[in-house]
Order: sequence, then C-alpha cells, then structure tokens
Amino acid sequence: MENEKEEGGVTLGYVFRTIFSQKWLALIIAAVITVAGTLGLYFLGKTNEVYNVSFVTNLPGSQSSASYFEFPDGQTQHFTEAVSYENLEKVKESNAAFGDIDIKKMYEKGDISVRCDISEIVEGSKEYSVTYMLTAKSKYFKSQTVARDFLSAVSNYPNEYLKSMKIDYTTALEASNDTIMYDKQLDALQEQIEFINSEYADLISSYGGNFVVKNGRTLNYFKSRLQAFVDLGEISRLKTNAIENGYLKIDEETGEVNQKAKAKYEAERYNKERERDIANKALTDALDKLSGNDASGEGSGSTTGVIMIDAQAVISLTSQIARLDKELEEIDNFINNGKIDINFDGQVKDVYSKVKEFTDEFAGISSTVYTTRSAVSYLNTNVIIDEGGRSWVMSLVISVCAAIVLAAIIAYIVGWSLQRKKAEKSAVSSSVFVEAQTQAAVTDETVSDETDKE
Repeated sequence: MENEKEEGGVTLGYVFRTIFSQKWLALIIAAVITVAGTLGLYFLGKTNEVYNVSFVTNLPGSQSSASYFEFPDGQTQHFTEAVSYENLEKVKESNAAFGDIDIKKMYEKGDISVRCDISEIVEGSKEYSVTYMLTAKSKYFKSQTVARDFLSAVSNYPNEYLKSMKIDYTTALEASNDTIMYDKQLDALQEQIEFINSEYADLISSYGGNFVVKNGRTLNYFKSRLQAFVDLGEISRLKTNAIENGYLKIDEETGEVNQKAKAKYEAERYNKERERDIANKALTDALDKLSGNDASGEGSGSTTGVIMIDAQAVISLTSQIARLDKELEEIDNFINNGKIDINFDGQVKDVYSKVKEFTDEFAGISSTVYTTRSAVSYLNTNVIIDEGGRSWVMSLVISVCAAIVLAAIIAYIVGWSLQRKKAEKSAVSSSVFVEAQTQAAVTDETVSDETDKE
C-alpha cells in the first residue's frame, strides 16, 4: 500500500479502502447527521415558511375602492380589517378546528398580513383590477388543510359581514305602530309601502328584474305583488273612511275613545289656526299691494315684475288657506264627532299586518340578493400556496447527501490517521530489528577474532 501511494500518489481505490476500513464509524456518523439534519432543516425552514392566499372579491351594491369595502348598509371597512384582532377571533371561534391557533401571538408579532395589488386593466382606461394577498406564517397551523380553511375564512370576512348585516327597513312601519291617530298611522303605512316599492326598484336597477330569489321567483314577481297591493288603494280608502267618520283609536284600558288622541287633535287644531291666521294676514298684504292700497306706499309705482310676484303670492296663499280650512274641518270632526269602531280598527290592523309582511319579505329578499351576488375568487386552484419552507422529503434528501459526504470525509481521515500510525510503528520496529542484527553481527565478528588470536 505504501508502494502504491509512493509510486502513483493517492488512488481512488486507496481512498475507498480507507473509508471502508471505518465503515461502522461512517454508518453511525451518517445516521446521526441524517436524523439531526432532517429535523434541523425542516424546523429551521418552518420558521420562515408562509402560506399565501391570493383572491379578488366582489361586493353587491358597493363601489369598493382598492382600500376599503363599502356595504349596502352604508358601512365602510378598510381591507386591512380582515386581519384585525377582532376578525381573527371571530374566525377562530367559527370552527373548532381552529382552536389550536394562537391568534394573540400571530397578531402581536405581525405574522399575518394582507396587501392589495392594483393594476390598470387597459392603460388610460382608469379601470383597475385589484388583487388581495393574505399571508401567514405556517408555524401557527398544524396542517396545510387547517391553514387553508382558516385563511379562506379570513378572506371571506366581507361576505360574512354581508350575511350578518342588518338593514333597518322598518322606520315608517314602527312610526305607524307608535301613533295614536288613525289618519297619521295610515299616512305612515303609505310611506312605508312606497319606501319598500322604491327599494325593489333599486334592486332591479342594479341586478335586473329577472334575478331569481327563491323557488324560481324573480325580483319582478315580488315587486309586482307589492304593486298589486298598492293599486288596491286600501290604505287611502281607510284614511278617507277614518276622516269622514271621525274614527278615533280605542283606549285599551277603558274601552272608550282614546282621550289622548283627542288632546293631540286639539293641539294640532291650535297650530293649524295660527298657521291659517298668518296666511290670512299675508294674503291681505299681498292683495293690498296688488290694488295699490298698501299703507306703506310700497305698492305705488310697482313694476310689472313685482305685480306678477304679488299675484303668484296671492294664488299660493289662497291655496294654502283652503288646505288649512279643510284640515281644520277634518280635525273638528275628530274632536266633536269622534267615535270608535271595532270593525274599522280590525281593518287597520289587517293592513298593518300586510305592510309588515311585505317589509319582512323584502328584508329577506335583499339579504338573499346581496349574499348571492357576493363572491371571493381565488387565483390558485388549491387556494393556498406554501412558500419559504422545506418538506420532510426535501429535508431528508439534503441531510442524506450531506451525511454521506461528511461521514466519508471523517471515515477517511480516521482511517488514514490509523494507517499512518500503524506505518510509523512498523517503521520503528523495523529499524530496531536492523540495528539489533547489525549489533549481533559485530559481536560475532569480535568473538571470532578473539578465538583466532588464541
């Protein structure tokens, strides 16, 4: 072997024989490095591994900008509220599978974030495509499936808001229920039904009358049902009946005429009389100006334009006074001839129930439209993208390769060192043996010489 090294240098065969001489050491080292390396590489990569979710969102009835979402109830939310602590908590509580996720640590360390990327669809068009990117470190999730479900839920926060959104469509309806006068109640019910009708018109304008809401029924169908009720004129008929007959609401405690309603009409009469007196005074002044009998002298020398203005004022004031006289007559009828009618009260309650039914129906329909037309579209078929980390397989492959190389190097060094020590020891032994032989030869020669002399 020494001759092989001296004559041709270190050959490949020599290297492999040297390594093989320490095969058990090499195997132990390779095993230790493989295990330690695989674990180390995997968990080290895990600290830098992130999950990304790219998506676009569409909210109905909203002119959303890149920076905020605008909801049909008028509320606006900045897109970064998707990763607010409150929203993360809501998402965590929505699914038992998210129970192990440390929301507090994730939020405080900024290990979850969202950004938006804006690009103009056509240069100069001022129409933009907005893509949102949700990123979270993978160390908070026990599996990619949990991460995908959690981040999907976070990205859906605008839609979840839409589902829970409560728009109050009952303002006039509640007002009608609070009044103690039939005519005022029926006015409020008329206002409520007109409001719902206009809301249907807005939905149809935005999403089309053929938008299917439920059971194949469209927005046009539900609006036509409401319009049919309006066309019946039931509310107007009842109001006319109440005014002509002086119907007053029943006092639930006494079963008699509601005296509070009478007091309301008396207070209203006082205000109407003052309003009529003011209008009468204004009418007298306007007529004086037209006739040139204005005591202040302002009427004389009036231009044609001024005369026309005064004439218009006379017409307007005359109409106002006539209206006030009619209203005072109606109020007097309630005060002087007011009476109760059980059947009429039942008819008003029936109309109230119908209006409430239409209102509740529309509330459900609008919610269906908004939630149906809302959507989150993901730019990756798997929803989630894993970046920055290493899989177990990749960590194992890298560790095995490194283990083989390092184990071979160490085994070669150890084998070479042992062979060198053995060679050095052998050389020393050979030197002693040669010296001993030389010394023995010298001794034999000396003894022979002494024998010859004798």
